[in-house]
Order: sequence, then structure tokens, then C-alpha cells
Amino acid sequence: MRLLRAELWRFRSRLLIRWIAVGTLVIAGLVAVGAYVQSAPMPEDQVAMMRADYDATVADYAENGAQYLEDCRAQAEEQGLSDEEWGCTEEAYSVGDFEDWIGPPSEFGWDEPEAVEGPELSPYNGTPVEDLPAELRSEPLVGMEAVEGASWSGVGNVLTLLPVFVLLGLVTGVTFTAAEMSSGAISNWLTFEPRRRRVFWSKASGAALGTLPIALVGIAVAGLGSYAAYGLHDAYGTMGSEQWGYFAGGMARALVAAVVAAVVGASLGILLRHTAIVAGVVVGWFVVAEFILGLAMQVSALTPYLLSTNLVAWIQGGTNYQVTRCVVDDTQGEICEGVNYAVSTAHGGIVLGAVAVVVTLFAVLVFRRRDVG
Repeated sequence: MRLLRAELWRFRSRLLIRWIAVGTLVIAGLVAVGAYVQSAPMPEDQVAMMRADYDATVADYAENGAQYLEDCRAQAEEQGLSDEEWGCTEEAYSVGDFEDWIGPPSEFGWDEPEAVEGPELSPYNGTPVEDLPAELRSEPLVGMEAVEGASWSGVGNVLTLLPVFVLLGLVTGVTFTAAEMSSGAISNWLTFEPRRRRVFWSKASGAALGTLPIALVGIAVAGLGSYAAYGLHDAYGTMGSEQWGYFAGGMARALVAAVVAAVVGASLGILLRHTAIVAGVVVGWFVVAEFILGLAMQVSALTPYLLSTNLVAWIQGGTNYQVTRCVVDDTQGEICEGVNYAVSTAHGGIVLGAVAVVVTLFAVLVFRRRDVG
């Protein structure tokens, strides 16, 4: 406990960490300000302009809609496809209400989706899913995409931005240990406490406990501040137990990720000794592994194991990615379909946890044997 108290005192005393805490609050405040702007009602002049476009489109469809539909059906026949597959339906050539034209207002919560009657259709080409080959059938959607409206809600906007606080937790952990390693001050500390494993775990624990209140306040201000900002425009939407549970669960998991990221950051600071080197390694990883290799492997092979994918899955209660696959059918020839695959919350947590354990234990082994002089 003595070592931990000393590390927490050092954590509070570091000027850069104080600035990170201030920056966390600023970013959280900007999230709330963004929510206020997002929830603001559409200006009257813009509504009038869209009303004029709507009226002109209604008049055009009333006069020419039947001909448009006939032309579409002729094109479908030329392509050897049904009207539904080519998009030639009455619904496609009807305008609908003005409210549907301008889209729903931005609200913090979301309504429960209405049940859809009839067979599930592929969004790719309109084919009933049950008629597709097994290789082209998507996995059930998870996370925000599993509920219609959640992705565009205020809750969805907040959860999308929470990885920023995880990154701040990583930076906090790095700066907490890297400066001491690069300056050589760790040598003096080891003369006071030569048992290196105790020193390492006291620093990792200090980074975690010190980051906890910073991340907690930042995430709370971003989340609850956004809720209040939407309320200023009376745009709460539907916030029942399901919506609140999903929202609170996402914020809680982001807090856990930020604390674990601080431990990983402290480990990287001990391993690499310089904040700039750690920054270079992290940026290099995301450029090479998360972006270049992810594209080179055609997404499907690496996507479930990318840190970014699993962090999103962990915070948002799962995520989805799509791969275009094609098969040859005896009757229809080549069929291509955008196949959705799911990455669950548990999968995201296991991958991130495994990475954190490997990095931390490797840092322990190196710190025990490395010359720190």
C-alpha cells in the first residue's frame, strides 16, 4: 500500500496528466455541445426549401409517375430480372408524406421498430433470404445496427465517440511511466524498493486508479451532458428501460476499457521508455495493421481481430462488418451478396483483454531483467 500511495501521489503531481484531465473535460464538453447542435430543429428557411422540392416532386410523379414505372419495368425485362429485383415497385415511385421526405427529427432515444410482415428480403438484391445459398446468408445483426433507429439516435452518437476516452486513458498511462524511465529516475526508486515486480504493479495500479476518476467524469459529462443537451430542444425521444440499459452499459464498458488502456499504456511506457516512441508504435500499428493489412486481406480475414473492430464491439454491444461474396448457382448463374458478419461484445472483450494481458506480462518480464541505469 505504501508504494501504491506513493504512485498515486506522483500521478496527481504530474503536470502533463493534469492537462490530460483538463483536455478530457474539454472533449466531453465538446461532445455535449455537438449533441446540442445535432438536436436543434431544422431552420424554417430550410424547411420551406425542402417543402418546395417536395411539392415539385409530388406534382412530377402525379403527371409522369406511371410512365416512370413502365420505363423501369421495361429495363427490368431487358436485364432478365423481375420488377422487384430491379426496384420497379409502386412504393419506389411514390413520394410519401412530407415527414418521411425530410426524415425523422434527431432524438436521444429511439422507438421500438415495427414488426415486418412477409419473408425477410436481402437488402442487396431483394431476393428472399431463405432462397439464398447458405454461403450468402448473413449472421443476425448485433449492437446498434440490430435496432432500427439506434444508430442515428443521440445514444448512438455518444457511444460512437467514447473510444476517444479510451485513447486518452492509454496516453495517460504512457506519460505516467515513460518520463520516469527515460530520465533514469527509476534507478533511484529501485534503490528504495528493489523488488521490481512490486514496483511494476504499483505503477500499473497507480495508472489504473488515477485514470479511473478522469475517465469516469469525462464519460459521464459526455453522456449525461448530451442527454441534457437534447432535452433543451425537447428531443429526448423514447428512453425506456431498454434504451437506458443499453446506454449505461456502453458507458460502463467504455470506462473499463479506459482503465485497462491506462495499464497497457503504463506497460508500454516501461517497455519503450519514451512517450514519442510509444506514439510512433501505436500510430504505426494502426496504419499498418488496422488499415493497410485490413484492406490487403480483403477485410474478412483480419476484421474480427482488429483492435478497432473489437473496441467498437465492446463499447457498442457488438458490431457488424460486410463482405461481398459470390457463388455460382445452377439456375441463376453467379449470385453475389453482401454478407453481414457479427462481432459480439464477448468477442471484443476477449480479444482486447488478451492483448492487454500479453502486453502487461511481457512488460513485467522485461522490467525484471532490464538494466535501467
